[in-house]
Amino acid sequence: DQGVYHASGAAPEALVGLKVLDTTDAAGTPLFREMIDATRKAPEATVRYVWLNRTTNKVEPKASYVRKIGDYVLGVGHYLE
Repeated sequence: DQGVYHASGAAPEALVGLKVLDTTDAAGTPLFREMIDATRKAPEATVRYVWLNRTTNKVEPKASYVRKIGDYVLGVGHYLE
């Protein structure tokens, strides 16, 4: 299924199986579509967006490295300074 979480290190009980294709970031950008589209153009990419940082409870800039592996897009992100 395109746009469905199959694994998550952050909150697997809440995210695995969740359909996120139309989820937008705090600025209204469809970030998961951007991640999928980025890996259609190249096997790996960096996608920048704004997301709620659960540690600070503030919306902050974030970058995720995404890579296409078979039919999946694997991503890992970090908040920017």
